[in-house]
Amino acid sequence: MKYTGLTDVHCHVLPNMDDGSRSVEESIGILKTETAQGITRVIATPHFYADRDTLQCFIARRHEAELVLRQEMTLHSDMPELFLGAEVLFFHGISNWEGLEELTLNKSGYLLLEMPFVEWTDVLLDEVEEISVKHGITPVLAHVERYLYLFNAKRVLDDLRRRSIMIQCNADFFLQRNTARTALKYLRENRIHFMGSDSHNMGRRKPNIGDATEIILAKQGSAPLERLSQMAEFLFDEQ
Repeated sequence: MKYTGLTDVHCHVLPNMDDGSRSVEESIGILKTETAQGITRVIATPHFYADRDTLQCFIARRHEAELVLRQEMTLHSDMPELFLGAEVLFFHGISNWEGLEELTLNKSGYLLLEMPFVEWTDVLLDEVEEISVKHGITPVLAHVERYLYLFNAKRVLDDLRRRSIMIQCNADFFLQRNTARTALKYLRENRIHFMGSDSHNMGRRKPNIGDATEIILAKQGSAPLERLSQMAEFLFDEQ
């Protein structure tokens, strides 16, 4: 059984932009696989590192990669819709940084934020929360399942909810034997707001949301997938 209409909110599909797709042909392969898995919209989220790149340079490179991919997409049928965003690496002082709105998911006011692999202290989470306070931008923490071993997960997840900080998980969270039960629990508790493939290539990190949706459908039915679809609509409201 296939669920259709989901959005992949985290995908490194732009060719030669970061450590993701290495060619326009591989990007097309990623997009075709997404379509086959029922994904109708893909947000390209190349890595942005403020200590390595300027905002202007990043935007220009992203635009160039987008143009190359869109031109090739016109030659193929059954392509998902493509939108732009970024996966922004957290850095101290980020809440005072100008230009964050240019990096949000489809300029929606939701920022995909890659967190450091350290314990998430109150000071660190205060900085994340300040992004919302100072910029009116909602932080969305990328692939949160990667960090759960670092801290008391329930305490931190409760703190994130209190601070209105949202969570994106990767489809892998539902596919790994040692994390699937936890993933389904968090989904049932409405702790997961967005899902992404975090696909980088057509090899070991190919799109896999379709596999995750099959597990979710079998265990919990379509209701949680409908909630994810409804949450994704906030990324496409008219600006």
